[in-house]
Amino acid sequence: MADFKHIYTKRLLLKRLEESDALSVFEYRSMPEVYIYQGFRPETADDAVEFVRMRSDEPNIPGTRFQVAVYLRETGKLIGDIGLRFLEDAKQVEIGYTIHPLYHGNGYGKEAVRATIDYLFRDLKKHRVTASIDPDNYKSIRLCESLGMRKEAHFIKSLLINGSWADDIIYAVLEEEWIGDSRMKPNDPIEEYISECPLEVQPLLMEMRKAISETAPDAVEKISYKMPTFYLNGNLVHFAAQSRHIGFYPAPSGIEAFMEELKDYKTSKGAIQFPYDKPLPIDLIKKIVRFRVVENMNRQK
Repeated sequence: MADFKHIYTKRLLLKRLEESDALSVFEYRSMPEVYIYQGFRPETADDAVEFVRMRSDEPNIPGTRFQVAVYLRETGKLIGDIGLRFLEDAKQVEIGYTIHPLYHGNGYGKEAVRATIDYLFRDLKKHRVTASIDPDNYKSIRLCESLGMRKEAHFIKSLLINGSWADDIIYAVLEEEWIGDSRMKPNDPIEEYISECPLEVQPLLMEMRKAISETAPDAVEKISYKMPTFYLNGNLVHFAAQSRHIGFYPAPSGIEAFMEELKDYKTSKGAIQFPYDKPLPIDLIKKIVRFRVVENMNRQK
């Protein structure tokens, strides 16, 4: 079994829920508008600690529950959690999700759930993912439907929640549906490219993308030559994930102009290699991009 690797989305970081998160979990899980739809209702912070302790330390163990923490990347704030129940057959997973009410309406739930389901199908090769929802929880139903999940059943008074019997709606999606349905894929082609790269590489690719987009805000982002590409009066720069490095492609001129500053990196005609085991030289990348912007815009004159 392997540890849960961090998942980075455009705005969120998903990682294993830790005992140190318990107080934050208690903060939102103890709200009536949250626990009304859930079986877990913490009375004290100690209940939240026990909730975390009862979860498996590793994902993908049949018959166990694993909890994923949802953080804002920008601030490091815990805003929710996602529960995964790995069924005994080892091919199916039940998913549950909770987002702090203060952060509703921003699309964080959909972003987090989509990334988690993508992980279950693409990384863990699961066959089916289901969600059990109270029929009065309209926000949760809309989230599932927006992700292309299918309503499969409505059970009458089948769950005892907080002392009362409640109905239960089951939504589900199959691996072949998820992989083949365009609704499951990011609308952003570069985001999609990054999401299909190894998880440990994704943060560096996002950092590269951010550096380029901040330096060339007027450039159009697209996929060209099967690589993330920035276009401004012609191709500006490309980058791509390689086996041991990020390839950065600012055209031969973009390398020749900075040969002295690039002496610590392997280069070839039109390509620079930034190894994964070293921090990206963000300032240098931005200088090269600025040079290419001027070069491309002067071509227009």
